[in-house]
Amino acid sequence: MTPRDGASKLSLVPGRAGKPGGRPRTNSSIASVAIGLEFIDVVVPITRIREAYPGGWEQCLLDYAPLLGRRVWHDRHLFRDGALTPEDARRLVEGWSVLGFEPAEQRGGALHWKDLCVIQSSHGGPTRPCRWLAFDATQRIAHLAGTDPGPLAWRGAPAPV
Repeated sequence: MTPRDGASKLSLVPGRAGKPGGRPRTNSSIASVAIGLEFIDVVVPITRIREAYPGGWEQCLLDYAPLLGRRVWHDRHLFRDGALTPEDARRLVEGWSVLGFEPAEQRGGALHWKDLCVIQSSHGGPTRPCRWLAFDATQRIAHLAGTDPGPLAWRGAPAPV
């Protein structure tokens, strides 16, 4: 479900008090940004959006413009949409599937996230293994694996400068 189909407007509640703090480091020297997490997050790599979203990244930003800074934010690598319930998250995943994204794949006998990832940060992180995502449960942030998280993209700052 995307803003394009008109069915993705979920009720919004104020964000949790205080932003996630600090900046964890990885061994990578590739600069990035981290995305703040809350409730249930559906995260999609921007490289995949550029490849598969009808109209690419630019169209995705236009389609989601009314939700940026409310329910949606992104860093340089990851696009995040949010849900309040598992049913809402399922609808978001179905919406990406309709657009041609392949949510999950079998790997080594287990189901893994592929083109997107659902994260329940208050319940331990990604709901399935996700090889391209780095998750910090303490700070409730995520970033592209292999990159160094930088400034936070979150409700108050929905996109990198």
